[in-house]
Amino acid sequence: MAQLAELEDKVASDKVQLEADRAKMKQDQEQLIEERAELEAEKEAMSKLDAGSNDLISLNFRGEKTVTVKRSTLCQVEGSMMAAMFSGRYDDKLDFDKDGNVFLSYPPQVMVPLMDWLTVSLDLAPGTKHHDVDIPSEYMTMWQGTLKFFGLENVVNPESMMPESMKLQPMMFSGIKTNLKMSDLRGWEVAFCKPYSYKTSMKDFQLPGVAGDSPVLVGARKTGADTLLVAAIGRLDVIRAEKPLNSTKLHNGVFWYCTVGTSMGFAPDATVKMNFADTQDQASSSRMSWHLTGIGGWRAGSYNQLDVSQGFEKIIMKPLRSLMMGE
Repeated sequence: MAQLAELEDKVASDKVQLEADRAKMKQDQEQLIEERAELEAEKEAMSKLDAGSNDLISLNFRGEKTVTVKRSTLCQVEGSMMAAMFSGRYDDKLDFDKDGNVFLSYPPQVMVPLMDWLTVSLDLAPGTKHHDVDIPSEYMTMWQGTLKFFGLENVVNPESMMPESMKLQPMMFSGIKTNLKMSDLRGWEVAFCKPYSYKTSMKDFQLPGVAGDSPVLVGARKTGADTLLVAAIGRLDVIRAEKPLNSTKLHNGVFWYCTVGTSMGFAPDATVKMNFADTQDQASSSRMSWHLTGIGGWRAGSYNQLDVSQGFEKIIMKPLRSLMMGE
């Protein structure tokens, strides 16, 4: 009878999860239809523009240097901010100097190498290695910010151009991230990975070589995926410090909770509803909760009732180098 009851509970849980998956699939289909409609509208609008790929555009970099490039050079990375800005659709919204040049407030020490990289890239055969970009060390931070603004950070990879000291520095962020690619997490490695069916305990946070004042990244993903559905960074001792039921501690822009006998996890605000796990706002994509009751995990963002799931994984990552973090 006990086994039958357990089986019935699992069937009920699987049924609830199936309904949630169907609802999510329907939502994704509706979103895809909307995105396709928007794309077709965008294509139609673009087809009416007079802008040509061979148009010449003069760019004034902070009043210090002016260069002229083809529109096709600026628009070659589809989906980037740079391609959108210079597509021709927004020419009337750009800033111009008195001579009619497009004015950009980035220095030539950053923009000229970027223009050279894009110019060469346009003519490269598929599979050909890009040339290195020589950026003065004092402009490296601005270089990275410029790539991020123009949406080119995953194309013009700044990693290969960083000084060795910066490559070793783990990438940090505050607050809760969703749909975060693990391959983009410079300076981190996986220290713990178990399916959601695994029985979590606070011993899992006793990571070899990781001090209490060191940051760790806690998150969840679909099994084997490169993308973390939800993730947050916090100091190890803050994360695993026991807190009263339904109470949280704000740390690094995240509300952390940990109550032995119920669960541990994080939320985007101080309101958590403990029913062995956080059941507050079950549609939220920014909440994560793992049971501390001798059963598996419970939620990974908007996915919940994952106690016996093999399709989701609990992830704890540690920095590749020793790193202290303020409370």
